[in-house]
Amino acid sequence: VVGEYLKGNRKFRSQPIKIFPGDNIAYVVPQHIDFIVPGRKKIKLFMRVKKPEERVKINLIDDKGRVLTAYKKRIVTPGEMVSVFLPEVLLDDKLKNITISIKRD
Repeated sequence: VVGEYLKGNRKFRSQPIKIFPGDNIAYVVPQHIDFIVPGRKKIKLFMRVKKPEERVKINLIDDKGRVLTAYKKRIVTPGEMVSVFLPEVLLDDKLKNITISIKRD
C-alpha cells in the first residue's frame, strides 16, 4: 500500500466504507477503507474475539444485512489475532458499512 501511495496509484473512494465489530468481536483493523488501489484483489482484515469459541463462522455483512462472504474457523481465542480476506470485487460505491460477526457453526 505504501508503494502504491508513493507512485500515486491510489484514489480516494467517493465514500469510505466503515468496518464495525459485531457479535463476539472486540475490534477490527482497519476500521475503514478509504482508497481504491488498482490491481488489489483483496484486503486483509484483522480482529480479536471477546470470548473463545470452537467451530465458528466469521460473517462479513453489508449494511442491508446480506452476508458478503463467510469463513469457517475451527477455534478462535482472545489471545490470537484472527485474520480474513475481504475480496475487492465485493466492494462497490453504494456500500457504506461492513459488520464482522462470529457465530457458532
